[in-house]
Amino acid sequence: MRHFESAKHALREILRDIQERGVEVHPGRMQDKETKGDTQFLTKELLNYSFAIIDVSDLDKLASDLVCNKTWADSEFDERISDKLINPGEAWKKRSEVWEEFLIKNKGKFTYTYNERIRTQIKNVIRELKLHPNTRQAILSIYNPDIDNNNIGVDRISCSMFYQFIFRDNKLNIIYNMRSSDYHLHFRNDIYLACKMLNYVAKECNMKVGNFFMNISSLHIYKRDWDKTIY
Repeated sequence: MRHFESAKHALREILRDIQERGVEVHPGRMQDKETKGDTQFLTKELLNYSFAIIDVSDLDKLASDLVCNKTWADSEFDERISDKLINPGEAWKKRSEVWEEFLIKNKGKFTYTYNERIRTQIKNVIRELKLHPNTRQAILSIYNPDIDNNNIGVDRISCSMFYQFIFRDNKLNIIYNMRSSDYHLHFRNDIYLACKMLNYVAKECNMKVGNFFMNISSLHIYKRDWDKTIY
């Protein structure tokens, strides 16, 4: 696992890894969209990629280093942790060029939202960390096998598997596991949102913020983005 002192350093080195070591493969699908035969969806892919960013307590600096869409992400985060059941919500409209195509026709909602997966779990996680700080059970599961297993190959399923919170050396760390991540379109925002979640949970538990760890089964860049990907 590679360890980076800043998100800016991480992005530069990770992009280099994809460009130099990425294997070209065409997955045939993107979310629930058929892409077979479309060369723009050829990918450069790294399998089982893991890294860490040391100290992610300064969210403003993190957002700047990531060059992420902070306006959308902050609104999205507020909806994710809301007690109210939200689908589709309002945050997606701040990034409608990405999310509008995934609204279910005639229903005006998404197949799933992070709010639907997180909102009832997060209180349990915070309570567990307060009661048992050294627990290994503080997990927010995004993937729901009761729902997602039935959607494999026919509908959208979550790219995020789970967030795990680990309190060690007097700091709260987060481990973020994903099945798939698009470096150009979502990767930066995914990092920011996970670190924002870490900061939120740490504050609720009166703990110091530690490190960010990320494990990705498939980290990739689509050919359509090869020439415009920045770090």
